[in-house]
Amino acid sequence: MKNILAISASALALAVSAPALAQNVSDVDQLGNSNDATVNQTGSNTSDIDQDGDGNIAANTQSGSGNSSTIDQDAFLASADVTQTGTGNSSTIDQDDPDVAPGQGGTIGVADYDPDATVSQNGVANISTINQTIAAGGGFNQTANVDQSGDDNISSIDQNSDGPGYTGGLIATVTQTGAATSDVLQTGSNGGKNMRASVTQDSSTSYVQQTASDTSGFNPSANARVVQNGGSTSDVFQTLTGDLTGDLNADVTQDNGATSTINQNAFGDGSMTQDAIVTQDGASGSTITQTFNNTDSNTFLATVDQTGNGHTSSVLQEDFGGAPAGNPDSGLTASVTQSGSDNDSSVQQFNRGHTATVVQTGSDETSTILQNGNSNTAAVSQSGSFNTSDVNQGGFGQFANVSQTGINNNADVDQFGDGNNDANVNQAGTDSSARVDQSGNARGEEANITQLATAANNSATINQTGDSSTGAPQNRSEANITQGGGSLNTATTTQSGFEQFADANQSGSGNSSLITQSGAGNSADVDQTGDDNDSQVVQQGNPFFTGVPNDVFVTQIGVANSSIVDAQNGDGSNTVDVDQTGTLNTSLIAQGSGAAAGNSIALTQIGDSNQSTITQASGIFADANSISATQDGDRNVSLIDQQGFSNSITLFQGGADNKSTIDQTGDSNTATVTQTGAFDVSTVNQSGSGNTATVTQGS
Repeated sequence: MKNILAISASALALAVSAPALAQNVSDVDQLGNSNDATVNQTGSNTSDIDQDGDGNIAANTQSGSGNSSTIDQDAFLASADVTQTGTGNSSTIDQDDPDVAPGQGGTIGVADYDPDATVSQNGVANISTINQTIAAGGGFNQTANVDQSGDDNISSIDQNSDGPGYTGGLIATVTQTGAATSDVLQTGSNGGKNMRASVTQDSSTSYVQQTASDTSGFNPSANARVVQNGGSTSDVFQTLTGDLTGDLNADVTQDNGATSTINQNAFGDGSMTQDAIVTQDGASGSTITQTFNNTDSNTFLATVDQTGNGHTSSVLQEDFGGAPAGNPDSGLTASVTQSGSDNDSSVQQFNRGHTATVVQTGSDETSTILQNGNSNTAAVSQSGSFNTSDVNQGGFGQFANVSQTGINNNADVDQFGDGNNDANVNQAGTDSSARVDQSGNARGEEANITQLATAANNSATINQTGDSSTGAPQNRSEANITQGGGSLNTATTTQSGFEQFADANQSGSGNSSLITQSGAGNSADVDQTGDDNDSQVVQQGNPFFTGVPNDVFVTQIGVANSSIVDAQNGDGSNTVDVDQTGTLNTSLIAQGSGAAAGNSIALTQIGDSNQSTITQASGIFADANSISATQDGDRNVSLIDQQGFSNSITLFQGGADNKSTIDQTGDSNTATVTQTGAFDVSTVNQSGSGNTATVTQGS
């Protein structure tokens, strides 16, 4: 039989001979099945409904201030509905679902048997508390809905379901208008699945905690969505435990000064899919943490989009599980887009196929990406002023791309560990600086730094010191630095290994380039155009690599250029080619020692006050060296010292105040000096056999 009890505030007031709108008290106790209790109260009222049985329904409507509603249901098919209008009202709903349904042998997977609670409050300083519990045997759908309108309202929802068996369908929906607070706690033990929390707030605070565990193959999952407007704060914590856990989704949308924190953890082999998406507009801050802890866990995604003032975003993604042979872990993707001013983004990713992309448009931007693991990729693009980017990668197949446009840009890329390191930095602005450091068992490292537009104090540094592990391909690294449009630029490249290439291209004033290469088969190319350029190239060949040459090419056009090429050591046909055009050019070249053979030097200087000093090959194995020097200009001085076998020197000087001194020691030497101009002085000293010297002076 269905029992129906309806109590109104006026009827209760008459019964107790109290004046209208006094403090009414309603106490309803129902025992049995299919009971309905409806209470309507006006004033400062208290209502207590206690139902024990199946299919019970409780409804309470209160209007006034300081109302209190308590509903306690211990039943299947329990439904509670509370509506309160006024100030300082409170609602408490406790629903407890037993583990055995009539004729069902438990409510596992059975629809419509689990509790339902709805609370609607309109006013100020209202409090809503909903507790839903399924003690044992599993459940289907626990549903809690809270709608609060006004300031200083508080909503608390606690849903707890305990297996064994399916304990899913924990659904909580909260809508708050005004400066409110919402807490949602959802717990599913031994079979937790399908947790859903949705919170919509205005200038409020939201806390969502979802915890699920499973040992019976129900694959725990959780989802939280928070929409906030106006200086709100959102915290989402999701933890799933059990094999094949997955689908941790958190979606937060905030507007006008909000803060978001998302923490996602999955513990179990084969865990899949974590999504966290945060969109903020205005004075925003976002923190996302995602963690997989077991074997064969993959698929991370964190996307943060912030538009507005003083943004800060930090994304941490981790994978602590192992990678089984033939089926490695994968995933980890983070994308942060910030537009506005005072942006700061930090992305940390560990272990397995990483991808991180940060785009910041505004001023005072800072981006730091740390990747450690396998197939890493990081791309940072910043446009504005005071930009700083720091990329740290340690793994295999790394790629870092940094593009900065603005003022005071700074980029720092550090790639280490085994892998194919590749880094590109493009800066345009004033006072920029870039550094790329690549090390480890590298295979074909490549680093490119491009600094364009007007820059007061640009500097570019590339360090490539990787080696080749046993049985792996050799280095064959490449470093390219291009600077143009500014003054006081400097470029520094350091390489060690085998068959490496370094290129420095500078255009502007006060440029300086330093290239240091150690190993065998290295090549350096320097091209400078501007004022006060200085280039220094140091190559140190490895004598244990036979027949492997090093090459140096330097071209300088401008004023007060200076080029210094230091020793090229090793066994190979090393080549140095320096071409200087301008004023006050000076070149010093020293080539070869030990087993160096077949070396060649070509020097061309055209301009004023040029001076060249060349020293080639020393040691008992020096052989078949050749030097050709041409000076065309004023006050040129060239001093050449050559040692070895079958050496040949050809010098041409044209202009005034020229001086040439050639000293050869060895066999089959040939020296030819031609000087055309005034004040020419030539001294040739050859010692050995088969020497030939020809000097022609004057015009």
